[in-house]
Amino acid sequence: MPRNVATRRHVFICVLAVLLLSLLRKMLKEAGKDMTSVKALEIIDGIKRVEFSLRDGKGVIVRTTEFTDKQREIISVLNVAPIGL
Repeated sequence: MPRNVATRRHVFICVLAVLLLSLLRKMLKEAGKDMTSVKALEIIDGIKRVEFSLRDGKGVIVRTTEFTDKQREIISVLNVAPIGL
């Protein structure tokens, strides 16, 4: 891959990340939450989901960590439901 293409892709990803952090900060502010977007991401990073495939191949067991009150607050601000719940 030519160097300038890789650089352009990298810059695009960085700009997108900054845009998403700014959007999250705006949503938190509008919801009256006194929290940075980075702190919100650190809090929701604690949410884990694990899938176990049964040996016979006939099923999957899904387990998700129990949410803290702070995680629930952030999820409600984002107006999203975690996948698979």
